[in-house]
Amino acid sequence: MDFARTTGLSGAHIWHDTLSIEEMRQLDGASKKRASLPVWIVGHSITRRQKHQSLTLGRISAALQSVEAAYKRTPALVFLDHLQEIDLEDGEDRREKVLNNVERAKQLARDLACPVVLGVQAGRQCLTREWKLPEIGDGQETSRIEQAADKVLALWLPGRTEPLRSTLPQTGWPVVDNLLVLGIRKQRFGQSGNMLPLYVDFATNKIAPMQIETME
Repeated sequence: MDFARTTGLSGAHIWHDTLSIEEMRQLDGASKKRASLPVWIVGHSITRRQKHQSLTLGRISAALQSVEAAYKRTPALVFLDHLQEIDLEDGEDRREKVLNNVERAKQLARDLACPVVLGVQAGRQCLTREWKLPEIGDGQETSRIEQAADKVLALWLPGRTEPLRSTLPQTGWPVVDNLLVLGIRKQRFGQSGNMLPLYVDFATNKIAPMQIETME
């Protein structure tokens, strides 16, 4: 998907090796560019798989700060998915884990001077509503995230839940495969409640604004 994003080629075609000679040249150029970029893996090690430490936010922070100190590289953005699955620090219980990890994620953003994005899965109750864009209270442990976060964004792919070529309530937007609805549920020091239609190119992993008049 990284090569697909760089070249504009289909990720499926790259995976199944169904590229033309010219497309292979594009892929070769993208691979050389990617090989020149550093990669750091934080977590389990194949060579020391019996001695690995659990992956906690404290250790993630220490690893990223050591990269900055040793190589003078600073992250532009950090994504943390499945916050509730990140390991506990020593002495914590399950009840404290998510609460403390939210605070650590906010501290991580301060320490690294870059945004930290937390991924939270919405509950199934969204599927029972006509307008299925998640609300703040639809995610796991979102009450604490709502208090700490500067921004809360909600995402919905209507093509996965609604009949194609139907129209969405509230907006009248036609449902197409590539429509992604973005909702701004919270924005500190800014306006919230806005919604945007986005276009997702699943072949190349690109997201861009969608023009309503070209959605059909």
